Amino acid sequence: KSDRDYSQFDVMDMARESLAEFDHLDLSVEIVPRFEGGGFKNVAIQLNIRGSDLNQMAEVSTKIMDEMKESGGYVDLATSFDAGEPRVLPQLDRDRASELGISSRDVSQAVNTLIGGRVVTTYEEDGETFDVRVRLREQDRDRPEEILNIPIRTMSGECVELRSISSIEEEMGMVQIDRENGERQITIYANLEQTKKLAAAQTEIEAIIAEMDLPPGVSTTF
Repeated sequence: KSDRDYSQFDVMDMARESLAEFDHLDLSVEIVPRFEGGGFKNVAIQLNIRGSDLNQMAEVSTKIMDEMKESGGYVDLATSFDAGEPRVLPQLDRDRASELGISSRDVSQAVNTLIGGRVVTTYEEDGETFDVRVRLREQDRDRPEEILNIPIRTMSGECVELRSISSIEEEMGMVQIDRENGERQITIYANLEQTKKLAAAQTEIEAIIAEMDLPPGVSTTF
């Protein structure tokens, strides 16, 4: 050990520099502990943002991370939040649907068939079997508002547009939702440059949060 020219932290900094070109990837250079439990990240800073409104929490986490980047001294900045793919959720007016004899199952089947598609038959070519899937043309399903044009058959046999019995809400789907004490949680992770001390970093982050106008119901804790 006495013959080493570089400390462990020097090597970690060198690794970060060599990985800098891969900024499109979520990379972190961490100390590997002798014993490690599942789901644990060995980083200097772990700031938890808790609440019930995921969009507000994500906005707060982004603002805090932007301020941390501007302040300098933080490396391996990352977050547990993964927005996933946008989702469109029909909000059924059950009373109106009931008047027309339309069930939530009717709506679900129509949306799944016309947007996601349904296999109606198969065909063979050169010894291979292919599914034939029926769904709306791309231009009729590539925007959220197009979903409201989907025809739904009523109990009397007539067709009405989905918009007559439903509205839609857009949200970002998550791959994983962390929870702590029943609340949703987003965690900001960061390591520190050798010149930045942990106590000073925590004080700085607390000052950043203090200057923010946190939405009601959103809290932070280390």
